[in-house]
Amino acid sequence: MNNVQSIEKSAGTNLKLQARRVIKASRERVFAAWTKPELIQKWFMPGQMVVTGAVADVRPGGAYRIDVEGVMCDGSSNEIKPAHMKGVYREVVPNERLQFTWTGHRWPDEESLVTVELRDVEGGTELVLTHENFRSEESRAAHESGWAKVLDSLVSFCQG
Repeated sequence: MNNVQSIEKSAGTNLKLQARRVIKASRERVFAAWTKPELIQKWFMPGQMVVTGAVADVRPGGAYRIDVEGVMCDGSSNEIKPAHMKGVYREVVPNERLQFTWTGHRWPDEESLVTVELRDVEGGTELVLTHENFRSEESRAAHESGWAKVLDSLVSFCQG
């Protein structure tokens, strides 16, 4: 089975992006990669980024935080610097769906929404990530670039 990749964009008032990947791994493995801090630290930031800390209280109302250091994967800077992403889980359906708010380092006043959906497909798991409620096209474009690299890293991690 080929690693299916796609990213869709939408315009209008709800700026969002949607990315799909087919991963040759079980839904349980993919869900664990998103929810266990010790696994998040192994895959979340690709390239010249390193996760220096991760906390995840995976329940509706629980918070997460991912601390990273290095060259930003969205191409915003070539400097090595620390950054973090944080938010609150809104929905948790084990091995099927995660929904959480997202506040990143570049737009600290922007709280967007990420939904990760998992379903069985022949040979593995289809992951659909929807990120919405961006305040600007610039933010959406930067996240599109970042998520493409992060999801490629997830695929490598889960299939490795």
